[in-house]
Amino acid sequence: MEIYIGTQIDPQNYEQVKGARNAMAALNDLKKPIEDERKRIKREYEAPLKAFEAEVKGITTKIDDARNAIKEQVDEADRLFKDGRYAFLQEEYMGCAGAIADIIKFDAILDPKWLNRSTQESKAVNQLYEKTEQALQAYQALQKQQLNHPDEVVKKFADTMDLTAAL
Repeated sequence: MEIYIGTQIDPQNYEQVKGARNAMAALNDLKKPIEDERKRIKREYEAPLKAFEAEVKGITTKIDDARNAIKEQVDEADRLFKDGRYAFLQEEYMGCAGAIADIIKFDAILDPKWLNRSTQESKAVNQLYEKTEQALQAYQALQKQQLNHPDEVVKKFADTMDLTAAL
């Protein structure tokens, strides 16, 4: 190796370039068996690891499959719960909204948090009543206004639930 370290060639000298190519080939010949042995040893060491990883993957796949089957059922239960809570709250809204039920759609009033299991039904209902009462008061305030375009203002309010923006 020492004879190759620090080698300088004259790029204009064809014989030196030819010799440098031969030196590169000789260095490649030195490196090849070392790399081949490294790769062989690596394969030997990796073989048990790969077998172990395959075994672990087989086990974790079964675990994931079982979890996913349960998750599908939990997701379905959550969907059914939310659908039921939605229908219940929508019915409550229709009962308390009165005159504005046809103007302000339930979805404009609905807070998505009310559909979560973590929100108690009584709390959701109370908040629904409060929000509906506020919407009714705002709607009544709009009705008392002398507006140039009352239908557009009411529609904007019904869509946004924002009295200031509607005006």
